[in-house]
Amino acid sequence: MLCFSQLLVFGMISVASCSSLMELVQQAAHSDSYNKICVDPKNCSRECDIKIPTFCIAFTDVYSCIAKAWCRPKCAIKCKVLPFVDVHRRHSVPCYVKKTLCYIEDRVGKKAFCCIKNDAIKILECIERNLRGGRREYALFTATILHNTSFLKVFEAKGDCCTDKYKSRGLLMITYEKNYKLLEKISCEKISYSKRPELLALPLEINIVNTILFWERLMNDKPKNFETMMDVLKPVSWLEYVKNDKQCPPALDIVERRRIYNELLVIYEN
Repeated sequence: MLCFSQLLVFGMISVASCSSLMELVQQAAHSDSYNKICVDPKNCSRECDIKIPTFCIAFTDVYSCIAKAWCRPKCAIKCKVLPFVDVHRRHSVPCYVKKTLCYIEDRVGKKAFCCIKNDAIKILECIERNLRGGRREYALFTATILHNTSFLKVFEAKGDCCTDKYKSRGLLMITYEKNYKLLEKISCEKISYSKRPELLALPLEINIVNTILFWERLMNDKPKNFETMMDVLKPVSWLEYVKNDKQCPPALDIVERRRIYNELLVIYEN
């Protein structure tokens, strides 16, 4: 996937690759407009070496990159970011965002939906731009992330942060060191997820894009159906179900996953 972003940094328009975002921000920080973008103009230094990591790219319209450990005194650079777009992608789910938003609202209720609506829109728009396939692929992926994140409300599993370094995070709730390393290997920006796994819990566009790449790697050349998806993701409830030759009633976890998938299939078809 090509990773290009069109950035507007305080009136300065540039087209840059993701990897050169740091250089672009540094140039902006040392420009004549630097005094206008400091958090605290009184403590601002034009010589301050701002080192903003490339994962600062966000899917929000305006995102503030705060230089904490990288710069003293602390300064902020604000960037307007137009999201990643792969022009070679083709989609066949009309009104995907609108249909999915309506489904989420029906499932969580209006009050809870209002709290997540803005983030949900941006996440779904990113998925629509980057996920390949038709209604079956979209239903599989969307059902999985809705179930795993409690309908886009939770992006990191609870646990002891001192011991659970590779606990479940992100849209797919990726876990285990081997999966973090695979995500790092195939990621658009070669982000060090294995060294800084907590980054995956941030709802940034780059993380969403990388999660889609991870998903497509797992599902590559496999039948696009619910059973295959369960075999690939290997949730504990499914492994136990298979171990018993599917003779026992499926766990509620599996029932809920299938329900979301089947309902989305119908919604995306109409």
